[in-house]
Amino acid sequence: MLDEILNETEILKEYKQNHRIPEKIKITDIIYLLTKDYCLQNKERKEVYKLIMEDLKKTLGNKFIYTKWNKTVKGIVNRFYRDKSIYKFEVKMNDINEIRISQNELQTIRQLDNLVLEKIAFIMLVYAKISKMQMQRENNDYWVNKSCSVICREAKVGLRGDKQKRIMNELYKKEYITTSNINTKTNIKLNFGDKESVKREDDLIIIDFDGVVYQYLIYKGEKWKRCEGENCEKWIRIKNNKAKYCLSCAKKNKKEQTKNVARESMRRLRNERKNGVLRK
Repeated sequence: MLDEILNETEILKEYKQNHRIPEKIKITDIIYLLTKDYCLQNKERKEVYKLIMEDLKKTLGNKFIYTKWNKTVKGIVNRFYRDKSIYKFEVKMNDINEIRISQNELQTIRQLDNLVLEKIAFIMLVYAKISKMQMQRENNDYWVNKSCSVICREAKVGLRGDKQKRIMNELYKKEYITTSNINTKTNIKLNFGDKESVKREDDLIIIDFDGVVYQYLIYKGEKWKRCEGENCEKWIRIKNNKAKYCLSCAKKNKKEQTKNVARESMRRLRNERKNGVLRK
């Protein structure tokens, strides 16, 4: 999912191997993970800051600018220790393998009877459950601290500007969410998450976090699958049993097939000439 790291142990291990930022990971996320890691090693706040600055020097080399990263690192480290003091959470690396959405939660979302609203509500619930696990909250509250633009992009609804505000206001008026300030910077409480976390056999279990919204659409009866193209795996809607590739991969495969036919024709022609047999 956008702006989320669900496998912190693996990401940090990959970074430590060569001090290179893993693909699709922000350097600020690495700073945060390093802060947690050094905290787990019982390092004091000032020492954590120094160690991270040394890590960044190894990562950035000649591009390391002390004045630039000094403020960033101090901000992340200080915010981490402040939150740790306020929320009293146990520091640990978060490795989230699954998120469970109950049938009650799914039915509540479906009652919106508007696909755009449903997709946004579903994505917000997934984000809230991830946040609850990361912050190790024992209470029953579900909170989302993501911008409307991130939520809309993950929900695949393509809304921008005022349209984002209006759609969030719709959820607010329907009492699905509570917030004191509807704008593009969200800190929203969800009112439709289950109060008790009980695992049931009919839960929708999410273990693939790339394109989460398609799993909701599949639950609603739509047919989606991953593209079978090499190194692709985009989600594609199934319109018939022959569907295997996304538009891009289909074009690529057709082009490759055309080349193969041309190569085979040239091979046959060379063999015929070699054997003294020419077509008339």
